[in-house]
Amino acid sequence: ALGLEAILVYGYFANKARASLAATEKSPLSEQISYSWPLGLSMLVGMLGLNIDRLIISTSDTPDEYAVYARGAFDLPFVGMLPALLMDLILPRCAELWARNEKAEMMRLVKESMRRAALVLYPIGFVCFVLADEIIVVLFTNVYSASVPIFRIQLLTVLFQVMTLDVVFRSSGNTKRFLSIAVMVLVTRGLLTIALIPMLGIEGAAVAGLLSKVLVTLLYVKLASDELSLPWVAVVPWKECIKISLLSAGVAACILPITWLGAPKIIVLASGGALFGVLFVVVGIYGRGFSQADLLLLRRFLGVKSAGQAV
Repeated sequence: ALGLEAILVYGYFANKARASLAATEKSPLSEQISYSWPLGLSMLVGMLGLNIDRLIISTSDTPDEYAVYARGAFDLPFVGMLPALLMDLILPRCAELWARNEKAEMMRLVKESMRRAALVLYPIGFVCFVLADEIIVVLFTNVYSASVPIFRIQLLTVLFQVMTLDVVFRSSGNTKRFLSIAVMVLVTRGLLTIALIPMLGIEGAAVAGLLSKVLVTLLYVKLASDELSLPWVAVVPWKECIKISLLSAGVAACILPITWLGAPKIIVLASGGALFGVLFVVVGIYGRGFSQADLLLLRRFLGVKSAGQAV
């Protein structure tokens, strides 16, 4: 299954190569292959790196322990998809800007995409952190309540998921960077998992995944800054991400008392999620956490017409 997925993903990136290369004319086949093969190989290595913790636990621990770990170490829907989708949308424009050496404008687009991704994923991550017990029990029953700490550790990786800088290397054509990063994920996550499981139990594998994500994100930032000849602080919207994370964490803390009521898990989950959504929007609007473009998208999503539109 993994091999089939790798072939499909490889074909996808090979097809995208034509539009992603900075040159406007049709590129030679050799150039397309040179651009695409590191992407395809990095997919194979990357899938192994993302699942190396499960492989290690499945061979070193009992089936019950593996089941507990697997139930907690799952990715939230759209967490990995949304940042990648946003980067795909701006990729043609970024390739064009790279060809014209307009790197400042290119990074403005990339950083705005990161901020938009954070505005969606950070609130989801924090509310799920607070309601982790309810989510696990509702999805998998009380049998897997031991998965809650693992799930909470996994949720912390969301903070780094938005810092997707693939578009920099895809625009420059330096796709060999992907392969080096995929190898680092495999090596660091594997070694950290082996080292931390004896000390922390199966939770050590989740901690290894988090530490590996931090290290790889820092490497991504460093390599992207070198590629762009910009300081590392200029390639990620640090202030905006911190602001959104603080806003999300503050609102999540406000709904924490709901989890103390002793109500059925499904009711706590539904009411806590709804209250978080309302509070986040209200605090974001009145606390000026949203830009005008964000407010416009929010109005469209809610079906609310702006003052200048006909009713």
